[in-house]
Order: sequence, then C-alpha cells, then structure tokens
Amino acid sequence: MIDPQLNRVDIILYSIRSIRSNNETLDRKRMSRSLGLKLSTFNRYLRDIIFKGHLRSVKNESGRIMSYKLTEAGLNGSEITENVISSIILDPEVSGFLKKVPLDLVLKQLRDTYERIELIDRFFIHGEQNVARILEETKFMRSDSNISYLLREVFSMDGEEELRSLEEILTSSSIYSICQKDGPADDPFSDQDIDHLILKAEVQRRMGSVKEALCIYDGLLRRRKGLESNRWILCFSGIVQCMVYENDFEDTLELLNNTMESTRNPTHKAFLKKVKADIMQDLDSFIEASGLYRSCLGIFQERTYPVIRASVLNNLGVLYFRKGEKNIAMGLWEDALKIVKKIGLKWSIHMTSINLADVYSLQGNTKKALRLLGEARSFLKTAGDLEGISDVDFNMALVQIEKGDEKRAMYYFNRSEDFPLSYRMKVKEKREVFKGRMESKGW
Repeated sequence: MIDPQLNRVDIILYSIRSIRSNNETLDRKRMSRSLGLKLSTFNRYLRDIIFKGHLRSVKNESGRIMSYKLTEAGLNGSEITENVISSIILDPEVSGFLKKVPLDLVLKQLRDTYERIELIDRFFIHGEQNVARILEETKFMRSDSNISYLLREVFSMDGEEELRSLEEILTSSSIYSICQKDGPADDPFSDQDIDHLILKAEVQRRMGSVKEALCIYDGLLRRRKGLESNRWILCFSGIVQCMVYENDFEDTLELLNNTMESTRNPTHKAFLKKVKADIMQDLDSFIEASGLYRSCLGIFQERTYPVIRASVLNNLGVLYFRKGEKNIAMGLWEDALKIVKKIGLKWSIHMTSINLADVYSLQGNTKKALRLLGEARSFLKTAGDLEGISDVDFNMALVQIEKGDEKRAMYYFNRSEDFPLSYRMKVKEKREVFKGRMESKGW
C-alpha cells in the first residue's frame, strides 16, 4: 500500500538529498518539471521548507543562491522517505509487471536522477501505480530516443506555409468536433514548451493513451497562435492516428485523403502518406500500404531525412515479414540498420537488430542471431530499458527453439516475463508466437 503520510515536501527533501549524493547540481527548472509543478510553485515549496528549518540556501558573496543543503531535520525526513520507498513491493495487478517487484529495484534501472524523481512523484503523489507504463513513457521522452530524433527531423522540414487550407479541412470534419468535445475548457499548456508537448503527445499516443494525447494535440491546434506548418502537420497526423485507435476508420481515412489532396508541400504530403501506410498495414491492406511506403522513400532521402527514411524502411520490413517474405524484410531492415548506424541512433540500431535476429535464426544462422541479441541486451541494460530487455530474452527463446533446445527456450521465455511488458495485448501476442513456434517442433 502507498503510505498516505508521504507528501510532496517529503519527495522534495528526498530529491535534494539524491541530487547531492550523486554530486549533481540542483536544476530547479528540471526539478519542477519532474514534479509536474510550475517553477514559481516549486520555488514557493523551497521557501516554505527553508522556513520550517529542513533546508538552508547557500549563497555567494553577492547574495545569489548557489545551492541548497539539508539541515539535520531535513536529513532525518529524507531518510524516512527513503525507508518508505524501500518498503514498497509493486503489485502485478496494477503495476504493469507480471510478478511482484520492489520499487527500489525499478528505480535503480533509471539512469537519470530526475527520471527517478518523476517516477516517485507520479507514484506517491498522483497515485499512478502502473510503474511499467511510466518507465516506457520515460524511455520515449528522452532526447536520444528514436521518437525525439524523428520529431526533430520533422521540425526541420523545409516547406511553404499552407496552414489556412489545412485548418479549413480539419475544422469542417466530424473528427475535429469530437476533439473539441473532449478537450479542456481552458489552456493548461501556457507555461510549457510546444516541442516538449508534441513529444509528450506522441509518446502518449504510441502507448495507447488516446484521450491524453488528443487533449494535448487539440490544445495545441486550437489555442496556439502561429503554430508553424511542420508542427501543425505533426499534431494533425497525431489526431488522425488517435481516431484510428478509436476504430473510426472510415471518417479518418476520408479526412486523411482530403488533406493529402490539399497539401501542396511534397514533404508534408509524403509524411501523411507514411501515416496512411501505417494505418493500412494495421488493416492488413498489403498492396496499398507497400505502395504508400515506397512512394515515401522517393521523398525521404537518406541525406536530408535519415530517421524518417529508416522508419519507413523498418515498417515496410515488418509488412513483408508478416506477409511471409522474410528475405525482402531482411533486406529492408539491413538498409534501415545502415542508416541508423551512420547517424548513431543507438536505440534504433539495437531494436532493428532484434528484428533481424529473428530472420537470421529462421534461416539457420543462429550464431549471428545470438550475437546481435547479446549486443542489444548489453546496450538496453545500460539504458535501463526493461521492456527492450524483455524483447531480447523473448527472441533468445525463439532462437533456442530453432537450435532445438527446448529447455533453454523455456528458460529465456520465462526470463522474458520477469520484466515489465506494458501492453497486455503484447503479452498475449508473444505467448501465441512462442506457443506456435514450440508446436512447430512437435513440443
């Protein structure tokens, strides 16, 4: 159970102690963001804590605050908080984990102090007990994540302004009326960075939090004056994909087709084609999806849009793999791998390698598959990506099946379930794939 006595002051004292013990400097802006507070609100907390004698400020000769130190009372309070955190065992019914896991163990997987602070605050103060989901969101929100790289590439697109015609299409659609109905009455985003909000919305959407993502996209589209075309396209495509999650395929595809016809900028048009291709792949429309993906490749050249091009190649590879065309899929994934290696996109390198390992294994090259999976696991462990580690172990189990080692296949499969799998549907899919591969060997 969550200790009801653990409040925000307790979290702040614990956070300051953690930052000092790691020989870091308190970044008040990052700290306030980790706690979900405005900077002015966080500063009020600091003043109140100082007044109560738990904290003192360290000033330079001119009287400017340089850092903060805990008093004896503050240290005692932070130790109590640490003991509370250490006592928490996460319940698999609500945590997103498949078994009981100590909260302390999860926190150790996060490489950044401020990431740990955010998780603690969301767990204790906001009551967000799905810790596996928080971990997944944290991974994607990092500046070196594949989503961050892709968004920066879209932000940098070179093209003419065409907002008026596109806004007319959106505002006249049934989808936009749904967004307006679900959106907040006021603007909660006034003190936050637009690009950070777009990233947050993209992460929420990809994790299936459709209402949360729609709220942000809608807030940006309706309330932000001067939202330039690249960011408008991202918000628009995000809304479209949210509506697909709601199974509103007919209206969504009509809106998307109308928008593509009215889009003058070829780069924007290609980006919308990629969005439609992803939708058509989910609808098992192989011919249309593959045609759209391939038309995108003509626009997204490696020199100017390497991340988007690699993403298209990867998705096209998945499409062919599902079709049973393993050699074509392997060629596309190898092309994507070359691109992400050139730009040093480490997470994408290893996730693409995991896809390739399955193909190599099915082709009998289990040695190469094991090498790729071993390299991926080492990186993902360093990055604190528990979901990725679970993916590696699952694929290790598939390799062991191809090697004919039933015992080790079961070992790796069971180990893959020791770590969080954020999506229950993903758990179900993996278990079905594993069962099918085992049965193919007569086991």
